[in-house]
Amino acid sequence: AVAEVDRIADDLDLCGVALPTSVEGTKLSAPALEPVFDRVDERGLTAFVHPHGNALSDELGGDESFLNPLVVFPTETTFQIVRLIYDGFFDRHDFDVVLSHMGGALLQLAGRFERGRSEIDDPAARPDRPILDYVEQFYYDCISFHRPALSAAVETVGADHFVFGTDFPFDEEDTRTIVADLEAVVESEADRERIMRSTAERLFDL
Repeated sequence: AVAEVDRIADDLDLCGVALPTSVEGTKLSAPALEPVFDRVDERGLTAFVHPHGNALSDELGGDESFLNPLVVFPTETTFQIVRLIYDGFFDRHDFDVVLSHMGGALLQLAGRFERGRSEIDDPAARPDRPILDYVEQFYYDCISFHRPALSAAVETVGADHFVFGTDFPFDEEDTRTIVADLEAVVESEADRERIMRSTAERLFDL
């Protein structure tokens, strides 16, 4: 995997990596994966994190498979990213991270996670910084489909931590909906330009 990171940067001249939220049931903070993320740091690559199914997927019947992207995916992102925060992963690594599906419920539950951090008896088990510090360092796509939620998310971390995203080509209608949501929620034309273009250009050296 370390060699693949080098191939991505050198042979393919790409500026980022796509990551799952876990690898065959192993969390990304596992010691065996540290050399991979050390190399991502060294190469200055941005990571786009997209979930796949987890144990909740196994609970779904055949006629409930549509709940996988609706419920399981954002739940998986929330769960795994919080695990990484508490494991100190983002204290050891400083590459930029873009979270899909507006980070799942991460932004909405940041206060709850911080409350939990303050109640951990063992200081060595706590993240080094307040949870909101980590939440504010991530970047998020704007796929929410709920304008009040998008508005609260932008207020939480700022428009400069959002990038435009869609589920294209799975649903072409999503693109128009997301543009309309941004125009309704983000009043500043300069902020919309950051979301639609310039933040991604900076993150991915475009």
